[in-house]
Formats: sequence, C-alpha cells, structure tokens
Amino acid sequence: DSGDIVVTRFPHEEALIVHLRQLGIVPEDVTYIHPGNDEVKDDCSALFKSSSVAEALRPFVNTHTLMTAYATQDEIDFSNRIGAKIYGNPEMSFEFNNKSRFRELLKELRIPLPLGIESVSRDNIITVLDDFFRGSCGRPIEMAIIKHDTGAGGYGNVVIHRNFFMGLKNNERKQFLHRKLSVNDGGENNFVIEEWIPAISASPSIFFEFSDKNN
Repeated sequence: DSGDIVVTRFPHEEALIVHLRQLGIVPEDVTYIHPGNDEVKDDCSALFKSSSVAEALRPFVNTHTLMTAYATQDEIDFSNRIGAKIYGNPEMSFEFNNKSRFRELLKELRIPLPLGIESVSRDNIITVLDDFFRGSCGRPIEMAIIKHDTGAGGYGNVVIHRNFFMGLKNNERKQFLHRKLSVNDGGENNFVIEEWIPAISASPSIFFEFSDKNN
C-alpha cells in the first residue's frame, strides 16, 4: 500500500519494481530496505540480525507497524529492539507459527491433511523417515517431503523417493540429509515429514485475524 516499507533479504530488482508500478500494482511511494552487502543473508533470520535494517526502520517506529506472516522469536526480539509494534497478537501467532503446531490444529479441527509426522528432531530424522516410508502412519509411502518447521516459500524443503532413500547406507543418509537440510537452516532443529502429493501447483497459506466481538 501507499507509504509501506518493504524489507527484503536481497536488493530488489529495479526493473521489476518499475514494471509493477506501470501496472498499478505497486505505488510510487513504497520504500525498499535490505541488509548491507557485508551483512549475512544466508538464512531467514538474517533480516533481524542486520544493524543497517534496524537503523533504517527506527525513524518509522511511531508511524508504522511491523507486519509479518508469523511472529517467530526473531520478529518479537527485533520489534522490541527497535521499539516497533507488531501487527496483531504476537503471542498467539508465536503459538501457531510452525508447521507442526499448524498440523496439530488441523487435526483438532478434523480438516484433512497429508499423512505426516510433526516435530521431528534433527537427531531422529533418519529413523523417523525410514519408519515413515515403511508405513508407520498406516501405509507405505513412495515419496516424502521434509520441511523446516519454521520458514516459508519452500526454502530448504527436500523431496525424497522411497527407493532412493532405502538404497543408501546409513552414513550416506546422514551426509545427504545434512547437505540438503543445511539450506535455509538458521538453527532450525525440528522438521515436518509429509507424504509428497504430486501435481500440486501451490501450497496456500491461511491467515486468521482475531478481534473482539464488537469490531
């Protein structure tokens, strides 16, 4: 919207912004901020570690609100550090901000979801994945996807075929998963394992906004 400030991990592509402005999608007075070239940008928490981003946002803390897809501890700590408010209820967002908790919520609401296992630790992931392929959730699985418990955009997701995984020796499994799961790591130690559903073109997010009954 007009007057918004957009913070990105990497510098935006000016040609793309110009094109979006010509289409009327992006207003002229949107401000773009990104970490300095010498600051670490290799994980999702990089924005909240950036001193240049913090300094650039401080002049706006009284006129703008920090709006995030979900409030992790990084967002909460960052908002406290610069003195900015987070839109909505960060405590409630924090409770439901990971894929494991969201899967548990769907189960409580009896909403169908892919077969899967929540809160899989890094230390146990090889054993859990082996059992998952063999049918620990009710039937054998041909293809599985491993997702970082926090994060968005599909970064760091790993799709694995049963035959490939079963054909690896234990040390090869460790090396493969260590290499693949290091993408978008950011210190993540918990994962979700789900059955891979073919021919899905999108993975929609769901946002709930809670307000008091009088508004």
